[in-house]
Amino acid sequence: MDLRPLTADAAPGLLALHRECPIEADLSFYLDRSPDFFAWPAAIFDSFAYVGGFEGDALVACALLGTAAGEGCPGGTFSFAGDVRVAPGARGRGFSRRAAAALAPLAVSSGLTLGLVKRGNAAAYRAAAALARSGFDITTLCEYRVANLLLVGSAPSPARCRVRRARQGDLPLLADLMGRASRGRPFAPPGEPESLSRDLARLPGLALEDFYLAFAGGEPAGALGAWDAGPLRRAVVLRYSWRGRMARLGYALARRLRPAIAPAPRTGQCLRAVTTTRVAVPGGDPAVLHDLLAAVYRDRTGNGYHLIQLGLAASDPLLAAVRGFPRQTLASDLVLVTASGVPVPGRLAGPPHLDLRYV
Repeated sequence: MDLRPLTADAAPGLLALHRECPIEADLSFYLDRSPDFFAWPAAIFDSFAYVGGFEGDALVACALLGTAAGEGCPGGTFSFAGDVRVAPGARGRGFSRRAAAALAPLAVSSGLTLGLVKRGNAAAYRAAAALARSGFDITTLCEYRVANLLLVGSAPSPARCRVRRARQGDLPLLADLMGRASRGRPFAPPGEPESLSRDLARLPGLALEDFYLAFAGGEPAGALGAWDAGPLRRAVVLRYSWRGRMARLGYALARRLRPAIAPAPRTGQCLRAVTTTRVAVPGGDPAVLHDLLAAVYRDRTGNGYHLIQLGLAASDPLLAAVRGFPRQTLASDLVLVTASGVPVPGRLAGPPHLDLRYV
């Protein structure tokens, strides 16, 4: 297998490779990024690069390295490695290890690179072990959980907050909440107004009014963005497992009681999701996040959406906010990759925060 850097002319092959390498869970799906494969990394990263594995002229594997601004990182930046796809017939040939070596010189000067390894993905763990034997240190920072809140019922009642959508003039307030919440949280998006303004400018499907503000006792207590990433990438269903078919039946039964619930997608249709981003609760009170999620849940039910996604470290007290919501949870390991012998900075001792936009 030959490794080569990928440029815009590789987009058709990358689109086909992603269709060939679906994500398997209760349903099998792939992330459709047509018509512009590179629009998603261009929107979420400050810079990025792809490396591809070729057999002859056929693209059979790919991997991404993107750089982004993050709190608690030397130089204020980190790298994220992901979007690894290897065609079934090309697996077991060391692509991940070789791709890491090829992309390593492009990592930011801090030398800190994050990655997610899904629990139960034996191939990914083997690739991580190979990296550890090839001049890299692999440190497991924490378990990372993605909670998919299923829009199949009524939103839970508010616990303690009044929640409203953001409006003109709220950007400084949002930035203040995010800045206070990100302190001591390595890899969290910066809380400066300029950083938030850049998100609004470059993330299609995210506008100021897609941010929600929570107030407790009249004081601002938390905020989050509810991003429809559909303009950049969409989950297209290929097939259902037996558990997925049971869940689809549950959707059908729920719709009899609440016709506004979106029907479960058929094969070939999109699973419409709301991605939470810039989740900020400075006091760490899960009741605040619960009320923010409940407001998003109410607004997005009946508008064709199927789920809301929330990603947090498993040890984060805010995860308790999902109690009371019908949900499915996926677990991964958040790993830090550094050059062998490079010490992990003490500033990374706090609980890490990986924004779900990168996943």
